[in-house]
Amino acid sequence: MRLRTTPGFKQLEKIVSIVQFSLNFAMLRVLIHKTFERMVELKKDESGLAEYWARDNCVSLSEWLVTIDKELYIETTSVSNEIKARSNVKVKELLNLGIDLGGGGSIELLYFLTRKVMPKVILETGVAAGWSSYALLSAAKKNKNNAVLLSSDLPYFRIRKPEQYIGILVPEELKGRHWKLEIKGDDLNLLKLISEETQLQLVHYDSDKRKLGREKFLNRISKSLDKDSIVVMDDIQNN
Repeated sequence: MRLRTTPGFKQLEKIVSIVQFSLNFAMLRVLIHKTFERMVELKKDESGLAEYWARDNCVSLSEWLVTIDKELYIETTSVSNEIKARSNVKVKELLNLGIDLGGGGSIELLYFLTRKVMPKVILETGVAAGWSSYALLSAAKKNKNNAVLLSSDLPYFRIRKPEQYIGILVPEELKGRHWKLEIKGDDLNLLKLISEETQLQLVHYDSDKRKLGREKFLNRISKSLDKDSIVVMDDIQNN
């Protein structure tokens, strides 16, 4: 049991997981492509200027949401706290096993927008543990408008059998035919999730944070955006 807690054993587990991930030809192509694209942008860091811009233009989320709909903000806060309380228990269990899937985005914003706009079709990229999925599905269920959530992700290849952890925070009662999850990377996933008839009302982007990655994604979904679509970008301080 002690071997599992040593840095050497954990590093070996990562190497084994990467090798196993690479044995899947489709996943290997995605991994090579992502590595190449990141190398291209190594000398194009815009994070300094982007962070200054974000700081100068930011507003308090709570104040903004209250201005739009105070009653809905109160509901949002209550539900978000419940999501965090339920999810943190599972997150701690995973961390004790050495599994870190990263934190969640602004679930308050995602829940609020879903409840306010009542979108019929929602797209999210970057599921990981499922913080955003949990918030979006909770709000969609509350709306009772038969909305569908289209989710795109790529497994954490440094973790052993990572597929089993994608969306692990999402309760069983929120899963079903209204949640479509693809896990082979955005390039392949979007081909399955979006058709010529798809009209997206709400989009949450939380995958490839490179500038080229964002531009590529926006170009890909541009024809599927509804006239009043809302697009939420995570980590805008990067570029």
